[in-house]
Amino acid sequence: MQRKPLLVALELDKSSPHQLAGNPELIPEELPSVIQSSRILGLVEFNYSYLLAISSYYLSLIACPFDRLDMQQSFSFLFIVSRLILVVLLAGNGEDGGAIIKLRFYIKVETKLVSSLLGRLERPSTLELKNDRHPFEAQIKKQKTLFILGATGTGKTKLSIDLATHIPAEIINSDKIQVYKGLDIVTNKIAEDERKGIPHHLLGFMDPEADFTVQDFCTHVHVAMTRIINNGSVPIIVGGSNNYIRRLVEDPCTKFKSNFDSCFLWVDVDLPVLYKRVAQRVDEMVEAGLVEEVRAMVAPGADYTRGVWRAIGVPEMDDYLHAEKVMADEKTKRMLLEAAIYRIKQNTCKLVDSQLRKINQMIDELGWKLHRIDATCVLETRGGGAVEAWEEVVLEPSLAIVRDFLEGQD
Repeated sequence: MQRKPLLVALELDKSSPHQLAGNPELIPEELPSVIQSSRILGLVEFNYSYLLAISSYYLSLIACPFDRLDMQQSFSFLFIVSRLILVVLLAGNGEDGGAIIKLRFYIKVETKLVSSLLGRLERPSTLELKNDRHPFEAQIKKQKTLFILGATGTGKTKLSIDLATHIPAEIINSDKIQVYKGLDIVTNKIAEDERKGIPHHLLGFMDPEADFTVQDFCTHVHVAMTRIINNGSVPIIVGGSNNYIRRLVEDPCTKFKSNFDSCFLWVDVDLPVLYKRVAQRVDEMVEAGLVEEVRAMVAPGADYTRGVWRAIGVPEMDDYLHAEKVMADEKTKRMLLEAAIYRIKQNTCKLVDSQLRKINQMIDELGWKLHRIDATCVLETRGGGAVEAWEEVVLEPSLAIVRDFLEGQD
């Protein structure tokens, strides 16, 4: 009896990439027609729409009883199967490079998720037993949302993107400076080509000189969360403005805790290592054009208490910009530029201290349960080893925590 393709896929963790590429059972005869149908619809790239079309074939084979899953579980199952199919297709097409390097990791993590969901399907739903007349209504509960906290430079943004490629999710920015348009280098906004197609909200949409209060933030977040949930996705709220996050969650007027079940991931790095990293990142920003970006947008003497002009990296440049304006000699300008870069590094380290102090207050004073992920070894590792370290000590544990949370085990 021929095994079902999903069951074959679940056994991939025992195979090497070379064995995968040569296993004919992985690609059933009917699959090319599904792929062709997807191409007719214009879904020619390996994006989620394309994979979802292919997933319908696999889901029909296993007759997935979606009536036993709530909406979030259904979408999680569908996207996990899509990821498995992507792995199969990459292996079958003989792709190499980063895809093959990460092959084992994706198989190991996501087959665990599929196995866990399949195990839940085999058990009777207690919700159904309690409400046979309206099983769907009985499953309505608080919506799930993820928070990624951490000091600047720890890898929060990268983790949010990586998680959103494994679960159906969209990202909400909670950095009060990154909400503004412009100064993308100074504010360290994630570039469009690094977002991997994941929708981002509250990022670079405010006028540079506008006020954006904590109440504005809460209002915009609730609107974004409603839109994301209606899309069948999980909101991932990520950023370093911890006062804004605290107000969002704790404000009794918004009843956030009554409406949302939250999981908090805290990406942490030992301070000496993090100080060194943020100083290095400032140098990288200068090389990327920080000085030119500030010169083009900011006039000397601007109001550095408003809008995007508050960003670290702007007021520190004022003396240097003024020296340029009055045509000071090169030695003076060089000295002022070096002093400005030094102050940017100092103030960034002070920001790190402030962010960590507020995170500890969330734990000690508010009793928030934060899952601490130690990313120190990632920043200490060079080259390709850093990629493996990230997957092993940051991404994989985070995915396990998120899996348990979405399945109601957290």
